[in-house]
Amino acid sequence: MPPIYRVMGGVLRDVRERVGRTQEEVARAVSLTRTSLTNIEKGRQKLLVHTFANIASFLGRNPGELFAEVQAKLAEQSPSPTIPANLSRKTHEQISGMIAGTREVNTHANSPPQLHPRKSRVTAS
Repeated sequence: MPPIYRVMGGVLRDVRERVGRTQEEVARAVSLTRTSLTNIEKGRQKLLVHTFANIASFLGRNPGELFAEVQAKLAEQSPSPTIPANLSRKTHEQISGMIAGTREVNTHANSPPQLHPRKSRVTAS
């Protein structure tokens, strides 16, 4: 099961516990069985978007804000990419730039600009 389901379930469980609701209450309110809600909270069962929104609303939370919390937790868990040490310095810098999102990679920096094949050059008359 993809990690997003475990994180979503954990966020819902944390909110449910903070507001003092039982699994039975939440499950009944959103037309699930308690077992299904348990599986959702543990990340063992997929969760449809409308079910996520219904649970969030029942718990008094904005579904968009809860999902932002899910995204933040997923980002915390994502390992930082590593760049192989055996690459050239230039390639290493290019990949680092792509990861950081600080610059575009231009592998043809010294090449002249290419004209589009369907566009003709305009000549002065």
